[in-house]
Amino acid sequence: MGAPASASGEGDEQAQDFILGNSRAFFCRDAADYLELSTAVADGRTLRFFLGSWAPWRWRLRELWTMLNAIRHHVDDPLGIRYWSQTPYRLGPHAVKYSARPTAPAPPPAVTEGPDRLRRVMADRLRTGGASFDFMVQLQVDPRRMPVEDPTIVWRERRSPFRTVATCRIPAQTFDTPERRRFDEALSFSPWHVLPEHLPLGGINRVRKPTYQAISRMRHERNDQPEARPPDPTGR
Repeated sequence: MGAPASASGEGDEQAQDFILGNSRAFFCRDAADYLELSTAVADGRTLRFFLGSWAPWRWRLRELWTMLNAIRHHVDDPLGIRYWSQTPYRLGPHAVKYSARPTAPAPPPAVTEGPDRLRRVMADRLRTGGASFDFMVQLQVDPRRMPVEDPTIVWRERRSPFRTVATCRIPAQTFDTPERRRFDEALSFSPWHVLPEHLPLGGINRVRKPTYQAISRMRHERNDQPEARPPDPTGR
C-alpha cells in the first residue's frame, strides 16, 4: 500500500508508503536486538537470539512468541487479512499506529497450492472484482503502556481503539502481466518515504531506514535496474 520510494528525499515526500505486516507486534525491542538477531540469522542460529543465555530471566520469550505468532498465520488471500504497522509514526504532534482491515470477508480462494499461489489468488480475485480495506489509526494515549521505543509491546485497543480514517479501494484489474511484473521489480518501498507530518518514530524505524535502502540497492543492482521511481505502465 503506497507509492514507490525514490532513491533520495526520504522524509519530505509528496506521497507516503505504509509498510504493514500481518502481526500486531514487532519481534525486536530495539536497534541493538535487531542487529543481534540479524547476526544470529546469518549464522544459522536464530534460536540462540531468543534462548541463548544461560540465565532464563534473560530469555527473550515475548519476542519469540511474537515471531512464532507471525509465522504460524497461514495466509490464504493477501486481500482478505488484516495488517498492522507494528511500529509508530507521527500524526502531527501525536504518535499513532496504523492498521488496515478488509471491509468484507474474502471469498474462499480458488487456488490453494503452488509456490506462487498468493499471486494467483490475487490475480483471480481482482480479475472479476475489486477489494477494499478500512485504513485505521490508533492514537497513543498512555506513553508508559503504549511506548514508542518498544514495538514488541502491543498497544491495547481497549485503551485506544483503532478509528477508521479512510477506505482504500483496489479496483478490478489484470495485473499479472510481464509489463506489470517488470514494474513491480522496479519498485522500492521504505518506512521513510513519508510526508513530513508522518515521520516514523522509534529506534526500530530508525534502523529500518538504512536496511531498506541497502536491500533496495542490492535488488536493483542484481536486476540491472536504476534505483528510481519507474513510470506507471497503466498510464495513471
